[in-house]
Amino acid sequence: MKKLENVDAEIKFVKRPEDYDLTKAVLSAIDERTAITALPHCFWIDGTRLNLSQIGWRCREIGSALVIDAT
Repeated sequence: MKKLENVDAEIKFVKRPEDYDLTKAVLSAIDERTAITALPHCFWIDGTRLNLSQIGWRCREIGSALVIDAT
């Protein structure tokens, strides 16, 4: 996690796991402290897709805003 200066917030980066299950890694990183979940629909290096439906459900469950980078 990276602590932002002058703001009471942190940025959490999720690394690609060895099993390539990015959805599982993102879901495990989201918790009740997560205010914004910002991510792409796929991993730009190899095209691995994230299951936005599952991630969206988790975000709604805890009240996190979901921001998708669809570029």
